[in-house]
Amino acid sequence: MRKFEIDKITIRGFKSIMNLTDFNPRPINVFIGQNGAGKSNFIGFIKFLSNMLSGTGNLSDYTGLNGGASVFLFDGPEITPQLSGYLCLKTTTGTNEYRFKLSHASSDTFVYTEEQFRYNANDRPLNQNWYDLGAGHKESALINAEATGKTQGTVKKLLQQLITYQFHNTTFNSPIRNNKSDINNNWFLEEDGRNLASVLFELKENQAPIYQKIISILQQVIPFFDDFSLIDQYGKTYLRWKEKNSTYTFVATQASDGMLRAMALITLLCLPPQRLPAVMFLDEPELGLHPSAVKTICDLIQGVSEYCQVFIATQDADMLNEFSPEDIVVVTRNGRQSEFKQLSEQELSEWIGVYSLSDLWHQNIIGGKP
Repeated sequence: MRKFEIDKITIRGFKSIMNLTDFNPRPINVFIGQNGAGKSNFIGFIKFLSNMLSGTGNLSDYTGLNGGASVFLFDGPEITPQLSGYLCLKTTTGTNEYRFKLSHASSDTFVYTEEQFRYNANDRPLNQNWYDLGAGHKESALINAEATGKTQGTVKKLLQQLITYQFHNTTFNSPIRNNKSDINNNWFLEEDGRNLASVLFELKENQAPIYQKIISILQQVIPFFDDFSLIDQYGKTYLRWKEKNSTYTFVATQASDGMLRAMALITLLCLPPQRLPAVMFLDEPELGLHPSAVKTICDLIQGVSEYCQVFIATQDADMLNEFSPEDIVVVTRNGRQSEFKQLSEQELSEWIGVYSLSDLWHQNIIGGKP
């Protein structure tokens, strides 16, 4: 059972997403579209939100490091001086809602012109009053939960469980290759996979069946792989492994990009339910993977969706065949704007059974092709 899920989301003025209103995600959401359609901008909005709510000063830092507030606004501040967002998070007891507006300010920064939240319990009338956090502040007021009531703390905690995973950076100096992993940072996998060795070490020591499942799946997609070689070295551990028919111990800098990504993705998707994020975002998980490995990843995503809501941005049409039509969101550009269309099996009833979803994509029947 999922801890909670995004029931509704609105994004306005963020990069190519001029106006996405009351989008209703499903348990699995596979975004597909041509280059630049806006798939990754949807996930980018969640990453922006996560940084905004991760601590005081983080919105300013994240904005500055990415080129200033202008780069986040649809066609720049002269066209779109404000971006806004709204999320409705559905739990077993009710819905938690959060909305905000950010306006372009001096020195290419943002200032809040609105920040509000509310909770609607299942056993109460809908549309309770919004709690207003004011305007004019440069950093989120929601994160100061210790100074306010239980509802604010709950909304903050839920929003901080929307995790974006990107294992794109596998360069020589990337964290996943060269970071000494703190042996105690082992419960959740970091967004860039930097603590992969520690997570695997803990699973091997304390949850052997899950660790063996990871090894077995890795051996299916990387036939020469034997096992990891994980050692506690004064509270640190490194990502090392052995291959079949060899006594040599390999280190992370020797792995191919695809091999590293497969290790990280398979470990993430095999974690126990209590160690998964409530909502998971995967940006182009197929990068560098063999088609058979992509199918394995899709099978794992199907399984993990019982415990967390999943969003995927992909350009791999064959990936569509591993999901149902209801899981697919076709992203297109209408002029300057991104548009998001959820498919339905009923809509495609005359085609399903005759053509695969990837065929329908290639023939542009479901849209999204250049």
